[in-house]
Amino acid sequence: MRAPDDAAAFGVDYQAELRELKQQAEGAGIQISPSFAVFDSPSASGGLTGEFIVSVAQAVGPVVTTLIAVWISRKTGRKLRLKVGDNEFEAQTKEEIDFLIAKAKELVPVIDPDQERVDQGLNG
Repeated sequence: MRAPDDAAAFGVDYQAELRELKQQAEGAGIQISPSFAVFDSPSASGGLTGEFIVSVAQAVGPVVTTLIAVWISRKTGRKLRLKVGDNEFEAQTKEEIDFLIAKAKELVPVIDPDQERVDQGLNG
């Protein structure tokens, strides 16, 4: 999540940071699905929303948690919002991120037993 005093969500600076985060994750071999906003007006801009979908199996690795922690640390007030099923959690420090991702891994089999099988390479 953006910090209250972050640059405009679709401004050049903030979009550059989001693209950098995405490129670093992809460069580390992480499959990441970003969410984009597209506006239907000639004068409106669009871009990355800041929402990235990463499978729980990949999220538990140190690369993802480190990338997120570095991005958060660049601006006071930024945080990770993690959603597993209907449960939402927030973290602002590396320690909180590590804790939340570990808890998310525990929740996945409870919320979606088939996802655990996919994460372990047993389905799909």
